[in-house]
This record gives sequence, structure tokens and C-alpha cells, in this order.
Amino acid sequence: MKKIIIILSILVILLTSLVVACKKAPVTDDKAVALMNKVAIVHNGVSATITELSAGYAVANFTGVKAVASEAQPDPQSPHDTLVTITFTTSGVNSYVMEATEPSTQVKIREAVPTLVMVWRVEGTPEGKITPYNFYAKDAIELFPAMVNAGRQLSKQ
Repeated sequence: MKKIIIILSILVILLTSLVVACKKAPVTDDKAVALMNKVAIVHNGVSATITELSAGYAVANFTGVKAVASEAQPDPQSPHDTLVTITFTTSGVNSYVMEATEPSTQVKIREAVPTLVMVWRVEGTPEGKITPYNFYAKDAIELFPAMVNAGRQLSKQ
């Protein structure tokens, strides 16, 4: 009887570990990229996938934008998460961006010429939550409402 209790206890521990590992399984490259094209941010009824948001941010802030690459790799700080990097080449900064931003942001924006690198974290949970990982991804999230509102104002003119 004692052996059965010990064996059952070990099985419970192993099953619990397996369930926890399944809930926090590493996100594959294909799944991470698919989520980038599926998960959307919404403001005032306007939605954009994370990939669209990244491209929109690049075009709104820079000139001569070309998408170069999109790659996924494990997050070194959290092996169950995946970092998706979207890289654009740029030839300059749109002048109105420099007029509308504070000096510390202007420095970061200028640093993205000739290469803008946006990094997003895809969490290894069943939901696959996506969060901004670097300055440019965070800036894109923060500026999305302003981009939507500006687009609506232009469409009314």
C-alpha cells in the first residue's frame, strides 16, 4: 500500500509538471509569425495586426521605408517566449515627426536611420499575448491612437 501511495504521488507530480510545461511551451517561429499577423490592436473601431502596426509606424515616421526581414528567436531572458524582430530600411525621418516629438525621442528616431528594428515578445502561453519589447514597438503602440485619429481627420477633409 505504501508503494502505491508513493507511485501515485510521483505520478501526480509528473502530471502536474507536464501540465505546467504545456501551458508555457515555447512558441515556434511559425506560430509567432502567425500571431503577429493575427493579433490586432484596436482604437475607435479601427484595428491593425501587429505586423500592420509595425509597417504603419515605419511609413508614418520615416521616408524610403522598405521591409527587409522578419525573424523569430527564443527570448534569452524567458526561454518560453519568442522575440519577433521586424527590420525595415529607412532613408530619413519625416520632418513633422521631429517637430512633434521631444528631444529624447528625436534621438531614438534618428538612430533608426538607415535601419529600423522593431522587436515584439510573443509569450509562450496558450493565448500567445504579444507585447512591445523595444523602444520602437512601444512607441508604435503609444502612437496608434494618434495615427487612427489623424487618419480619420484626413478622411473628413
